[in-house]
Amino acid sequence: MAHPIIVDSIENTFVPLLIKNNSGGKDKEMLRKFNEPAWNYQVIRFFDASGKDIIPRKDKIWDLKSLTDRMVLALQKSGQKIPAPLELLRIELSTQNHAKAAFAMHCFWTGERKLGALPGVITTEAGWIDGLEVTLVTYDQSQLKLQDLVRKASAIECANKIFVPREQLDLVRKVTAKPVATLGKQYRKAKGSDQKRQLAGTRFTKLELTPAQATKVNAFARTDKTKALSYLTEAQRAKMNR
Repeated sequence: MAHPIIVDSIENTFVPLLIKNNSGGKDKEMLRKFNEPAWNYQVIRFFDASGKDIIPRKDKIWDLKSLTDRMVLALQKSGQKIPAPLELLRIELSTQNHAKAAFAMHCFWTGERKLGALPGVITTEAGWIDGLEVTLVTYDQSQLKLQDLVRKASAIECANKIFVPREQLDLVRKVTAKPVATLGKQYRKAKGSDQKRQLAGTRFTKLELTPAQATKVNAFARTDKTKALSYLTEAQRAKMNR
């Protein structure tokens, strides 16, 4: 509940209401109204304007991913717009859908900017493989297939050589004539000053961003500031302007 994106989404997208259990007065009345036991596990419920559950009640939601998933689902069920930072956090936490590939090009700063802008790309990282500058991409396989990622990377000139897990070599070779090699332990992360270079010298450096936020903001900071700002919470945007 303390995660800044969760806090911002609760404050600006929902109407939050705290009801204490095992208490009297109005709290007791609300527990009775919504059929909640006086002694219960912490439970977060989502109601519409008429007081009906938007999604089924469920208690013991104690981890960040489960809470984020339920917040997104409640907004979807009620036809509400999902804030970009919240949706990005959901994707970032859905690690069961994550996969990695690395792309060599003339400059990994360019790779982070261009590849980070692709829908379905979650994070990017500047690095080295066998003396080549590469951008390591983590992508969401439920949104972006590897074959499509390879095609898109080639189209934006960010795929002089492609590195993927060994079991995916044949798959990639079917969709590109570019050199393809195994992504393994030879990968080395570039120094910190080479990461997210589009943010350097901007107000965005004042912010604490999640890895996925940093990737998306870095991708658009110099080319589409409105788009970059859309990935920030209200609190983050306010901090930028101080």
